[in-house]
Amino acid sequence: HLFFLLRDLVDPDLLPPRSFIDSLVLAYIDRLQESKLLPNGIAWYVTHLPDTQQVGIFAAFLSTLSTEEERSEALEAGRINGIAVQEATKKIVQGETVMVDWEVERSLRAMGFTGEPLPADFFEPDLSSDFIFSALESSKDIKIVREGRSPYCRVQRAMISNKFQDLTASQGFDADTDPQLLRFLVHLFFLLRDLVDPDLLPPRSFIDSLVLAYIDRLQESKLLPNGIAWYVTHLPDTQQVGTFAAFLSTLSTEEERSEALEAGRINGIAVQEAMKKIVQ
Repeated sequence: HLFFLLRDLVDPDLLPPRSFIDSLVLAYIDRLQESKLLPNGIAWYVTHLPDTQQVGIFAAFLSTLSTEEERSEALEAGRINGIAVQEATKKIVQGETVMVDWEVERSLRAMGFTGEPLPADFFEPDLSSDFIFSALESSKDIKIVREGRSPYCRVQRAMISNKFQDLTASQGFDADTDPQLLRFLVHLFFLLRDLVDPDLLPPRSFIDSLVLAYIDRLQESKLLPNGIAWYVTHLPDTQQVGTFAAFLSTLSTEEERSEALEAGRINGIAVQEAMKKIVQ
């Protein structure tokens, strides 16, 4: 904001290079996008960039919006601020079209279809998911590298590449991970068990260790006490009774234990066996 003011007040020769000020504007636009603050104000900041950058930056911003309402409001803000919004939307469509065309041709030729000859550089640069994720990790921008190596980005990479075996402890995914990431991983594996070949997933013992860790977290936090039975049912039959009995033994009131037992019955756990184990 200081440099915006100074541009109107002092001789440009007294200011830092334009490229430096533009780099600060771009960084601030990134911050605004990440924080979801002033989504319709971003267009105003874009207009302070050189004309040659405005369309590309605004198109990149539009591509981050997830709903039609958000995109519509941003486009209106762009029009009000004099940005060439038609060019920006065209740039998005062109990028998406190139990606789709590249992927279709690659897949067809992988199946043996020859078709008409393509230009020698058609598959350059490499737009495969592995190449793109590798490029993110090797970027010179430390922010991009940090985000590319984040657990959620690596989960996204595994899902896109069908390499779910990479989501293991050796890659930083273990029972001691961040509570929210642990919750996400447990639910993700529950879903994947129903969607993909078990051979594509990490070992069952690893997934079970995450489920047990999440059950421990739920017990410690006193969240979802009657929902713990449901998580227990996702463990092997040989572990369910012992795990449920251990949970029951942490309950301090008759009311809590009664509700937990009812939840166990509803979820098909052998609650009598669990109670017997506690008594023994």
